[in-house]
Amino acid sequence: MRRLHAILLGVALATPVLVFAEKPQVVQAQSALTTVSIPVKGMACGSCAARVKKTLSAIDGVKSVEVSQPNGSASVRYVAAKVSGEQLRDAVKRLGFEAGMPVPQK
Repeated sequence: MRRLHAILLGVALATPVLVFAEKPQVVQAQSALTTVSIPVKGMACGSCAARVKKTLSAIDGVKSVEVSQPNGSASVRYVAAKVSGEQLRDAVKRLGFEAGMPVPQK
């Protein structure tokens, strides 16, 4: 949907003319997405993995999270300008799990 804005134009003493023009689109720079794998020790069941996923998903800037309890890892895709891998690791540690250093993924 395009938004139209009224622009009032007039020349000296002439009668003003109302012209509708499209609002210029604001170009937002798309921040680069980064994906890391975080080793997570101590997840004993599916509920543990679900807690890790829910916690990481709630962080501003996180776009997707996949947690594997059998593999002991969490794969997180996020906006690097909003959150860091270390902040993600710290969030997992606050849950009581051991979390290793985030490893960049392709």
